[in-house]
Amino acid sequence: MCCTCSKSEYVRCMHLASECELYVATNNGFLYLAKISDTGDVAWTQLFCSQEEIPIVCMSVFPGCVENWIALGDGKGRLTVVRIADIQTPELNLSF
Repeated sequence: MCCTCSKSEYVRCMHLASECELYVATNNGFLYLAKISDTGDVAWTQLFCSQEEIPIVCMSVFPGCVENWIALGDGKGRLTVVRIADIQTPELNLSF
């Protein structure tokens, strides 16, 4: 479970998946989705948090028609793949 700590959080990498979807990964191991509305409002959703809050250092997004797949590399050399079909219930598909 992730906790809020006193360390500042900052962006390590980001990917614009479409004109209204921006994925953002941070130094604290979080993956967020920023959905941008037609009016310019932004809704942020936390999709994933690494177990040890290890920095995410690289990210690849593979957008699809119904779901997106996101591959995350962390500071300990681990790969995590997250499937996003529904942003309310993102699914961890692979971690090694």
